[in-house]
Amino acid sequence: MIDALVDYTGMSRATLLRQLVLKEALETLGLSDLGISTVAHRAP
Repeated sequence: MIDALVDYTGMSRATLLRQLVLKEALETLGLSDLGISTVAHRAP
């Protein structure tokens, strides 16, 4: 699945994984509505 997201977004694997970890951390802390750019927003 990660490889498919890398192909789809054009982001590097490291950048993609960082974004996913950041997104999960923010959601866990209840801060997910801060408008931070995520994979979903960057996808073409």
